[in-house]
Amino acid sequence: MGPSFGDAFVDAGAGCVVQAAWPVNDARVAPLMERFLYEWRGGGDPVRALGAARRAAIRGELGASDPGDWAAWSASIAPPWRELMPARGPATSLRASR
Repeated sequence: MGPSFGDAFVDAGAGCVVQAAWPVNDARVAPLMERFLYEWRGGGDPVRALGAARRAAIRGELGASDPGDWAAWSASIAPPWRELMPARGPATSLRASR
């Protein structure tokens, strides 16, 4: 799989982007996203939080055990070394203003 739209946001300075690879039913995936937010707010990182939510869905805890509902999601995070790299492109002005 090549670069995604979410990767462009990370490249532009976002710390994390959670995205679906295909259209999903909002009502069916709402419990998955609620669990994801619960896990993330609990002090975890977004990738681990998404993994925990997906595992809960697979176990049937969220009522969204259909793989089409939970497998669509991925999290793109900024690499830890990004802050060591010089700013480039349109994100330069955004980083300078922080």
